[in-house]
Amino acid sequence: MGAPADYNLPQSWRTGHEDRSLMRALATPGLLGTLEAKLGPYAQGIDESVEADENRVRFAAELIAEKKPAFTTVYLASVDHSEHAFGPGSPEALAAIARNDAMIGRLIAAARAVEPD
Repeated sequence: MGAPADYNLPQSWRTGHEDRSLMRALATPGLLGTLEAKLGPYAQGIDESVEADENRVRFAAELIAEKKPAFTTVYLASVDHSEHAFGPGSPEALAAIARNDAMIGRLIAAARAVEPD
């Protein structure tokens, strides 16, 4: 907590519902608006679906391509959410794992495509 970040799209679900103003206040100034202009709305932290994870990965891959960060973290919630809802090893959890595996592959590809400065 308190470590500096050059580019931040926070994971927040403090209010228990969608809070776009909080997201904009916590994100790096201007970053969310710039990315949303290209990619559409950013998934809110309260959304732990596979589709929300795919949205966050799309934003992270774009951020990697544009800003070329040396270190990036991406919060993916759908596997944990699916396992709590349907049980570990359930068809739903296994489907979430497979889709997350593909998402991680897209992040790796985005990172490998970046030319070092």
